[in-house]
Amino acid sequence: MNDERDQGRGLPGRPGTAPALRQTETDLLAERAHRVLRQLPARRAPATLAPRVMAELARRAKLIWYRRPWTDWPELMRWLSTFLLAGIVAGTLRLIEGGWSATKASPSLAGVEDVPAFLSAAETCTRSLLTVAQSLPSTWWLVGGSAFGIIALGTLGLGTAAWRLVRSSAQ
Repeated sequence: MNDERDQGRGLPGRPGTAPALRQTETDLLAERAHRVLRQLPARRAPATLAPRVMAELARRAKLIWYRRPWTDWPELMRWLSTFLLAGIVAGTLRLIEGGWSATKASPSLAGVEDVPAFLSAAETCTRSLLTVAQSLPSTWWLVGGSAFGIIALGTLGLGTAAWRLVRSSAQ
């Protein structure tokens, strides 16, 4: 009775079921590539690789804690840096929204009276830019985004090429 319900579902390993779905061309190509790559001889690492790796590990181990990645910092310093960053962000947001008077913040800022005027001008500029951006057709955004992406990738490629050229000539 189960066999009759399973007919045509392609359940593998069950008697009386239809064969499993056919492999796609991608699967066949992957199998063929895997067979060919398994036949290649194993490559050995260069003899200079292990000493270079060990030297780099020793160099990194000698670094002072704040020169290491943030995740390798002592736990107390990670907590302190997190709270410091949160305080900076909160203070900046508070300043931007105008809920904080610059003259009350510090006696050194007592002469600064243009902060509200600056924030008002920044808000006006931002609203003007948003109005212009919303009026542009989507084609312009697509072309502009594509151009920006091409320029960014080109800059990244040129920077990488220059870095490799400098590094190869230094060695």
